[in-house]
Order: sequence, then C-alpha cells, then structure tokens
Amino acid sequence: MREFLEEIAARAGGKIRLHVVDPQPFSDDEDRAAEFGLQALPAGNAGESLYFGLAGTNSTDGRSSIPSFQADREEVLEYDVAKLIQELGTPKKPVIGLLSSIGLQGQFNPQTGQMGEPWPIYTQLQQLFNLRNLTSDSTTSTKMSTY
Repeated sequence: MREFLEEIAARAGGKIRLHVVDPQPFSDDEDRAAEFGLQALPAGNAGESLYFGLAGTNSTDGRSSIPSFQADREEVLEYDVAKLIQELGTPKKPVIGLLSSIGLQGQFNPQTGQMGEPWPIYTQLQQLFNLRNLTSDSTTSTKMSTY
C-alpha cells in the first residue's frame, strides 16, 4: 500500500505530498486520525488498535478520506484512491444534465407505496457530478448553474 501511494506522489510532480503517520494511543495524531474519519481497527488482545486508511486535504480546506482499507475492496483500491484525489482536486463538482425516461434515480413503486432504489450508475454519477435531471420537454438551450 505504501509503495502504491509513494508511486502516486512521485508521479504527481509535486502536486501530491504523502505523509505516513503511525498514530500512537492517546496522541494528537490519533485524535487527528479520528477527526478525519479514519476507523480504528482492533489489533491484538490488549485493546490495541491501528489505523489503516487514507486522509487527504487540499489547499482550500477540503477533506476526504478512505476510513479503512479493506481486503474485500482490493480490486477497486486504485479507483478509491483516484476518486479521493479527484474530489480534492475538483472541490466544485462539474454539473451534468441527465435525460432519461427509465427512472435511473428510482421510481415510485405502486405495489409497495415507496420509492425504488436508484440505479448503481446513477449513484456513481452523483458521487462525481452535480446531476440535473432534465425532462423530455427541455430545450437544447437550457442553462444550468451550480449553487
């Protein structure tokens, strides 16, 4: 993991700085890790814990974190780190308009009387962009603004 992060920092041309911190119990570093939302994982029988996550900041006080690296997410580790970097590098999400008649954001289910879950692609897009749902009567000159 460390080698992977060091390689990213080395290839970033000085735009990414990596600081590896091993927070000791009851220290300022441990408090800071918790403040960033990193999860303390149990380590040993003596009540010890460790932090194995990633916290990032940018120059405009933006923060993002991966609370803990988990073995079952190993295949998407690069994606998670790249997403964190993208979030910090683009504090204001780009806006895109979405025109769909298939209810990607979830539709009302008359049988259950509840809204259905959004499609996974819609959820992923929401993480990267500010979505504006367009209707079929929208014109091509629709102006979108971010707020």
